[in-house]
Amino acid sequence: MSGADEDALPVLLSTTELQFRYSEKSLAKIVTLYNPFGHAITYKILCTATRNYTVNETTGTLQAKCRLDIVVRCIQRLPVGNIDKLKIEIAKKGTPSSCGSTVLNLLTVSSDAPDQEGQQVQRPAPAPPANQMTSSMMSERGNDRNPHNMWLWVLIGLCCAFALLCPTIGDADLDKSSIPPTFHLTSQQKLVAAYILGIISALVLRPA
Repeated sequence: MSGADEDALPVLLSTTELQFRYSEKSLAKIVTLYNPFGHAITYKILCTATRNYTVNETTGTLQAKCRLDIVVRCIQRLPVGNIDKLKIEIAKKGTPSSCGSTVLNLLTVSSDAPDQEGQQVQRPAPAPPANQMTSSMMSERGNDRNPHNMWLWVLIGLCCAFALLCPTIGDADLDKSSIPPTFHLTSQQKLVAAYILGIISALVLRPA
């Protein structure tokens, strides 16, 4: 084995291909460069089409047992089927010559092509028409105006009105009242009844 082969290092990437969809102009893709070695490495990234792509960091140092996320951004509207390449070269830190290299393919695919995991791109469901949204909202508002709820509100409102007519504890003529003491209420209790009656009146009398 030659000395050059002994010094060669494999370039470890998270993927060997980045797919840019035709509709994704200016969106970024990420590829990860790994350094599993016990020493730092330097890296250099070369692109065959610098007018089509930009890379956040084209050169640098990656410490031992670390990784680096490389951001590749397509800046042109490229035709479907277009292929460009990134070449990643690495070397031991302090060594002037390259110890290893690999090629990362940059492929432009159609907008509805399956992604790299074999899944179709999921698009958001279209918003319902405005008239359907209005009907849905009116239906939800009408849920509290069904006959059963209306009768319940009316019954509670009558109870609150009766509470307001009951004698108030502390009145001077309380002893002359014919209403049993059980229904004698304090001022605070009548305030609560008045508050509840006002809310129920707003619910019952509001337009449908």
